[in-house]
Amino acid sequence: LRKKYGTDRLVVLSISADEKKDAWSEYIASHDMSWPQSWDKGNKPSVLEAFDVHSFPTYVLLDGEGIVRERVNGLNEQQTLTSRLHDQLNKLLK
Repeated sequence: LRKKYGTDRLVVLSISADEKKDAWSEYIASHDMSWPQSWDKGNKPSVLEAFDVHSFPTYVLLDGEGIVRERVNGLNEQQTLTSRLHDQLNKLLK
């Protein structure tokens, strides 16, 4: 998403619900995940609760006002995340 849409108008943030913070940190480092990361374990209220996340992965697309514009749950081997969010991203970023 960052490669296609850039970072000047699109912010990507990953929120983790991993149990072990060390394992999560190691995974981020070993997979070159250079965008902002947050470990949500122990936060009250949690980001996962606030966005009603019950399955992984879950992607939530917010507009500039913080309104949820699209929600994608799970993986689809037939479509990339970029293609699944394409229409909404083009509306928001034009």
